[in-house]
This record gives sequence, structure tokens and C-alpha cells, in this order.
Amino acid sequence: MAQPKQKFESTIKVNLDTMGDAVTKLKCSNCYKNFENSGKAVKAMNKYWHIGCLKCVSCKLQVSGKYMEKGNGVECAECVMGTDDIFDNFEEFLGEKKVKENVPGQKYHKCAKCKKEIFAKGCTDQDGKSYHQNCFCCDECGKSIAGKPYGTDDKGAKICQTCMAKYQK
Repeated sequence: MAQPKQKFESTIKVNLDTMGDAVTKLKCSNCYKNFENSGKAVKAMNKYWHIGCLKCVSCKLQVSGKYMEKGNGVECAECVMGTDDIFDNFEEFLGEKKVKENVPGQKYHKCAKCKKEIFAKGCTDQDGKSYHQNCFCCDECGKSIAGKPYGTDDKGAKICQTCMAKYQK
């Protein structure tokens, strides 16, 4: 059975009499302050809101015009219809560094040596552990072995070819 289509509602801009009692008694449904200073309100869901207080629960932008109820709030028509392109290409707009700083939930491998997250240019050794390129070093001389052949001793220490050659003489 087909699900019935939901119908959009529309916000109504209201100008209140700033000298009357209604403006002091009427409270915003979001911040619970009265309308004394502005005298302007938006009516949605049979409630009154300051113009900037009625925001879409999805995109967090101010709603003016068509909306649908969603939970205890409203969702703008653009988000309901999927026509909102405000977040398209935000990586391009912000830049990769800012996205990594601001986008929660992104997990990075941690370096086995320094225990810090590896954001770029990491290496993985033969045991499946991840390292920063600067941390992936010979355990004897401390030189980087990232991208270079190396060996391990019986204790699992990583040894570069130069140090290995000392033992083979």
C-alpha cells in the first residue's frame, strides 16, 4: 500500500503590536524570550518563533517558507525534497585540511611508534602496523627505512641494509 504524501506547510510572518500586552506575554518557542524588542515573529506549527530562531533540523539554516514537521522541529522544503545543494562540494570549499579538522567521526590509523594519528603519507610494515614515514626507522641507527628494503632480527627489531651489512662481515 502506498504511503500517503505529506503536505508542506508554510511559515507566516507576523508583525506584533510592540505597545500591546501580547508582545510581552507571547514567548518564542525556541529561546522562550518575548517579542518586545523586535515586534516580528514567524508562525509555524501553531507556535511563534523569532525570525532567526526557526531553523531546519537537518541543515540548521533559518526556515522561511515551506517546511514539514520533523520531531519537535521543522525541516525545510529543500532538505525534504533533497534539492538542497548547500553541502555539495564543501570539501572543495573548505579545503582538505579544514575538513579533516572539522568533520567528526573520521578515523585514522595511529602510528605504532609515536601513537599519534597518521593523516597523510603513512607506511605499513610487514606486521600490519602503521607508522609515519619519519617514525619508520632502523632500530639500530635511527635512519628512515620508509620505502627501502630492511630486515628484522629474532626479536622483531627493524634493521636497515647498512646495519645488516655490519653483521654479515
